[in-house]
Amino acid sequence: MEEVRGSVTDRSWGLTLGAIALRRHTGQLTIDSDNKRYCIAFDDGAIVAATSPMAADAIARVALTNHFITSTQVPDLTRRLAQAPDRDEVDVLAEAVRFSPSQVLKLRHRLVAQRAARTFSVERGDFVLDGRITLPVFPEVLVDHRHAIYLGVRTNLSEQRLLDDLRQLGTHFMLRPEAIDELPRFGFEPNAQPVLDALQTGTSLPELEAAHRELDPRFAQAIIYALVSCSACVVQSRITPAPLVQRNVTPRRVTSVRPLNSKSSERMSALTSIKVLRNGRDWIVRNPLKKA
Repeated sequence: MEEVRGSVTDRSWGLTLGAIALRRHTGQLTIDSDNKRYCIAFDDGAIVAATSPMAADAIARVALTNHFITSTQVPDLTRRLAQAPDRDEVDVLAEAVRFSPSQVLKLRHRLVAQRAARTFSVERGDFVLDGRITLPVFPEVLVDHRHAIYLGVRTNLSEQRLLDDLRQLGTHFMLRPEAIDELPRFGFEPNAQPVLDALQTGTSLPELEAAHRELDPRFAQAIIYALVSCSACVVQSRITPAPLVQRNVTPRRVTSVRPLNSKSSERMSALTSIKVLRNGRDWIVRNPLKKA
């Protein structure tokens, strides 16, 4: 394929990753930002490898935070890794701790997912997408792009970028019926169910917050962002009826009314008056703006 270049701020990063995966791309995405490089390798749309320059994504830190190792093992593992720079880092760790094959595979999955998700922390930078994979790839390591996107939004995307991206995506969202069976691939937490239920009939973020005040707003925002990025959620155009405008009725000025007598007749010429008949008697309506 031809090389594709762009900026991480061209559109929401989730849409960029989602488009690469949905097109079933095979190749490598390289992002350069502030003299740091992040890479994600794709095989037929699945994420198969990733690198990150951040210390939080180092193998020992990832193994520790995901409870593969204990804090007392970190110094020894760090030393072993430094002594074997040409060996695969997971192999070095697995050999030292004596991991089972299933533990090794689980750690590789977690490592790739976390490093791919880290790209959501990049605020500025340029990327290149091509058809060559230079990262080491291991069999059976296939990370679903939906999980990586949700993880990235949930843990790395800044609050302001999340809000700005959502405003660009739309305001009213509805889950595609055919996407319901794919929801487990995102890795949503169990308490995401109220949000997913509301999306099946269509909802907005203000409606979700009003109906489920116990939910963290960022939690609902991350779910919707990930679903839209992976084309699992459609953005609806919702026409809001114009609000009814209540007209302010100006009250009429109260006029004074008195019976017509002889004295009133003499002063009739000095008044602007209206003669009315009420109950068989003549009445005169005094003009309140003119002195009698």
